[in-house]
Amino acid sequence: MTLQWLAHGLRKAIPKRRFRLLPAGAEPTVANLLTSRGLRAFGDGVVSILLPAYLATLGFDAFEIGTLSTATLAGSAVLTLAVGSSRIASPVERC
Repeated sequence: MTLQWLAHGLRKAIPKRRFRLLPAGAEPTVANLLTSRGLRAFGDGVVSILLPAYLATLGFDAFEIGTLSTATLAGSAVLTLAVGSSRIASPVERC
């Protein structure tokens, strides 16, 4: 009985601190943005691992695998910059 009382007393004595990924004043759309960027980064990582493995099973040599992997990642980076620069050039009006 005393152990339960002690545990109950400790729970009340130690304030609960919630881990917050975002500051309290952040808009809800920020969470969507972070989630989508995280999923995209995960997808890029999976492709950068699976594509060379798949190409190796198809019989491509190391130079061809490196060239195709580099082109894939460079294309993703160029598209990311293109989308980002178009958003900077013409920002969306906020209501």
